[in-house]
Amino acid sequence: MVQFSSPPSYYYRMVSERELGTEVSSSNGRLNGKPCFGDQFLNMRYICYVWKIGLRLENVLERGNVEDAIRTLMVNIQGEEMRNRAMEFKAKTELCLREGGSSSSSLDEFTKLISSV
Repeated sequence: MVQFSSPPSYYYRMVSERELGTEVSSSNGRLNGKPCFGDQFLNMRYICYVWKIGLRLENVLERGNVEDAIRTLMVNIQGEEMRNRAMEFKAKTELCLREGGSSSSSLDEFTKLISSV
């Protein structure tokens, strides 16, 4: 994951696979970020090491490091694998979000519960 904005303008929070899929869906499979503080480091570990859809850049953002990361993502087999996994998240998310999907159903149930109170 690669990100160039300051912490206040882009803050990560712990995300579920469904939320991550929503983010990936809205960005066409590209998820960029560089953790700065708080739970961003835990999120980075999930994105890079568990879900394997991002790259970790070290603390120093030098041109060579960023260029290497971009080359990995765009040219190498590792980048292609990451893109494929990200697109799998996207497909699963689209299933959940469509009418009758698990997210849609959960929201409907929640709305009914709140309305009945």
